[in-house]
Amino acid sequence: MLDELIVRNLAVLAEARLEPGRGFTVITGETGTGKTLLVGALEILGGAEMRGDAVGAEGDEASVEARFVDADGTERIVSRRRTRTG
Repeated sequence: MLDELIVRNLAVLAEARLEPGRGFTVITGETGTGKTLLVGALEILGGAEMRGDAVGAEGDEASVEARFVDADGTERIVSRRRTRTG
């Protein structure tokens, strides 16, 4: 289960932290608030390409990190980083 998602400097998101609770979680918000970027961050963690132009204006690096906890309590951390130049 996804326990925590942290996105830094990805496109227009300077920083976002999501800590979904148990059960069904819904992400809502106005147009342009970054909902699609959160889904994209999960895709990046799953192996999708993270292009250099996805790095936002807050520095030269974007990062996506997630903490997953299995049913037996085993914790796994997955992280991807990208600089503008690769």
